[in-house]
Amino acid sequence: MPDTAKAKTQQFTRRKSNLVKRADQLARLCHADLALIIRENGRYYMYQSTNHDQWPPTITEIVFGKSWKEPLTTTLEMAGLESLQNT
Repeated sequence: MPDTAKAKTQQFTRRKSNLVKRADQLARLCHADLALIIRENGRYYMYQSTNHDQWPPTITEIVFGKSWKEPLTTTLEMAGLESLQNT
């Protein structure tokens, strides 16, 4: 764990960059639309794999399934992290 504010900022920047690179790679290789939102200290960073007018869907569309015909799987289930849900 970084101890100084500068080290924490550098670590966040590196990890954010790696996460966006992996998200982009996943979107390209798997032909998936992907949106990533990161909030840090009240600042938002967003990545979108596509610039469709309807992408990303609104939270309401996601929750009520207006964008999809099949029920959604929760994020933790999709990631195989159901065990973290109760912690």
